[in-house]
Amino acid sequence: GSPAEAGNLGHGDLVTSLDGAPVRTVQDVCDLVLSKRPGESVVVEGVYLNSAADAAEVLTPWETEVAVG
Repeated sequence: GSPAEAGNLGHGDLVTSLDGAPVRTVQDVCDLVLSKRPGESVVVEGVYLNSAADAAEVLTPWETEVAVG
């Protein structure tokens, strides 16, 4: 699988920061990834939608570390 899959990142996850820098655009992600060497790690923070018992949507924060491929 991909480095993102290894870090448990999935469809629908919202990345809010990379290495502590806020992510506002796809360009922010590209700039950070291009500044890394293959195999270096990036700390990724974000939120994902989780279904609660009452069927309401809940934003759940998460953090993981992935290697740049």
